[in-house]
Amino acid sequence: MRCLSIEVILLLVVLFCTGSMIYASPDMLETNNITNNKSIFSEPGQQHPDTLARLSLFENTVLLQEFVVEAYNQQRKLVSTPGSLSLIGPGQLLMQPGPGLITALNNASGLFAHTGTFNTTRITIRGIGARIPYATGRIRAYFDDIPLTNGSGTSIIEYVDPALIQYAEVIKSPATSAYGAGLGGTVLLRSKPVEEYTSLIGNHIHTGAFGMINNTLSVEAATKDLKGRLVHSIGSFDGYRENNAHNRHMIGATGHMKLKNDSQLSAIFLLHRMKAFIPSSIDSTTYENSPESAAANWLKTKGYEDGTRGLAGLSLRKNLKRNWNLSAGLYTSFSKENELRPFDMFDEDRMLGGLKLKSTKIVQMPNVDYRFAAGTEIFVEKVQFSNKQNTDGAGTAGNPISTNEELIRSANFFLQGDIDFKKANVSFGINFHDSDIYFENNSFVSNTVISGTYNNRFIVSPRIGTNLKLVKSHHVFLSLSHGFSPPALSETLNPDGKINPDIKPEKSLNYEAGLRGSLWKRRGWYDITFFVMDVTNLLVAERVGEDAWVGRNAGASLHKGIEAEVLYSFIGSNHQPKSFFNALDLKLSATLNNFRFTDFNDLGNDYSGKLIPGIPENIFSATLNFQIIMGTYASLNYRFVDRMAMNDANTKFTKSYQLADLMLGWKLSRAKVNVDFYLNLQNIFNQKYASMILVNAPSFGSQNARYYYPGMPFHVNGGVRFWWSYRQ
Repeated sequence: MRCLSIEVILLLVVLFCTGSMIYASPDMLETNNITNNKSIFSEPGQQHPDTLARLSLFENTVLLQEFVVEAYNQQRKLVSTPGSLSLIGPGQLLMQPGPGLITALNNASGLFAHTGTFNTTRITIRGIGARIPYATGRIRAYFDDIPLTNGSGTSIIEYVDPALIQYAEVIKSPATSAYGAGLGGTVLLRSKPVEEYTSLIGNHIHTGAFGMINNTLSVEAATKDLKGRLVHSIGSFDGYRENNAHNRHMIGATGHMKLKNDSQLSAIFLLHRMKAFIPSSIDSTTYENSPESAAANWLKTKGYEDGTRGLAGLSLRKNLKRNWNLSAGLYTSFSKENELRPFDMFDEDRMLGGLKLKSTKIVQMPNVDYRFAAGTEIFVEKVQFSNKQNTDGAGTAGNPISTNEELIRSANFFLQGDIDFKKANVSFGINFHDSDIYFENNSFVSNTVISGTYNNRFIVSPRIGTNLKLVKSHHVFLSLSHGFSPPALSETLNPDGKINPDIKPEKSLNYEAGLRGSLWKRRGWYDITFFVMDVTNLLVAERVGEDAWVGRNAGASLHKGIEAEVLYSFIGSNHQPKSFFNALDLKLSATLNNFRFTDFNDLGNDYSGKLIPGIPENIFSATLNFQIIMGTYASLNYRFVDRMAMNDANTKFTKSYQLADLMLGWKLSRAKVNVDFYLNLQNIFNQKYASMILVNAPSFGSQNARYYYPGMPFHVNGGVRFWWSYRQ
């Protein structure tokens, strides 16, 4: 067995130090200007809960222009950010119909999410990750800077309850510096900023068709030196399809404590348990005639995934003299999962521990500010998994097949510099990455033990971006960035189970230019981005068995497109409070894609010039929100998704589809109490569509390829939200 050396020591230290403690992002702890020597905490929030609800239910173009984001490792107003970014605001999170995040994320330009079931999703950004079978890969994700991406490159976003999140930032290009230069981009989930905590108790019960029921209780407290939020959520769903039920249970918390000497301690905790049955994908005949059916083999075995996941961490932030800022954080995450599948019974345990350090220095001069940052993120993850025979596919455990162990080590080091002029800024950074995977496989079938180490080799990823104010509130931005995605262990192995030393990480070079700003006396907002992404060392997942894949570098692809988002408030900020309409907002989002293989040869088949499968050619969405007198409101959402190729050869395509949803609601406010009743009508026109496809679905024997995960038909759901401000 290999000596684990300093990395294992680090893992033990992290697990010992964090224990049941909780963590928050060092970057989230920075104020807008770290040279401010005032208290880190503002006074507890004094806003009436109805005001909070109003700002949550409807986006506001004025607020959007002033919104401070933290993408690219620097706090800036959204309008002056030197790179592409989509903001998922509180309103979009609150107005989505279910307990997950996918619906809200799908309204961001440049992002497309497949949703097979609650626990089977695939998020793609600019076409990256579209060909991964059942999960989100090649994209990094963080919750308050705790990685939601494991050592195998899989990002698990759907398990974070929206009640814990204030907003989300989607970086649609490789984001070097503190986020590890993900190949396609990064999704950043942000909890409530410390200055916005107040004293509230809230409850949200949501119920609907197909046995859907979910209840979320949240408690928030704010004193001068201590602020915290606790969320408990429990829910279940019988499902539209056979073998489609799930039940889930989540508890999470965030907290901040002001210490002496201008220091702050912050924390986060999340524990999620879910058992979800798996209907799997179906063939075209079943999809057309009985889409509610499960795949026959998954129905026979009553296949499911039963898992527990958690993350926790603790961070300390310190403002020093001479404009220095230091922050340090420890975090840990784990998952324990067992899955019953037609071909085997699978068990997996993961335990990850990490360390994050960052130092920042600001130099202020007349008409220009300089900001320098340096830091590191190091983690170690231990993975143990095994499988047994599923006798005759009937759910009875048979003989063991294999036991496996992985030790994944990853280290990112970054340097970043930012120069802020009066009407422009320049941001440049570089990321240094090194990682390796040690594995040991014990096969009971062949009575062999195979072990080895795969090293991703040292990768350097630079980025430079700039933002220039043109006239009034119109800005132009340009950026050039490099990204990469190390292969998972399964992609490095040959069919005989040995390491293929020739496998290389996928790499991308992204060029983008865009315009953003306000229109029509600050009632309108627009954000348009033009991009070209060149991807090399494409990793092809070749299926060699019913659940066996091997990887191979097979060529290159070129991703070109246009992303646009427009928001307009028909009711200005100076409207009369007794007018019939209190709010009327329209949001438009459009994505035009041209993603093709440029040099792609797979097992002698030349697919050069073909469309990359799993990505619609065009996507358009429109959302109209309005609120009228007496607290009545409505939200109408329309979404068009163009056809998409289902295989590399482009011989099969999905049909384009259009979805329309309507939410109707009524809010009642009395003193310290705010109540919100709402009703959702989903897929109003009962459109038949595939909410997820399995790209390059194989066929075994005489079976037809199973490409389709059917989307939900027309259904109704609704709920009640309640807030009580127990301290004014």
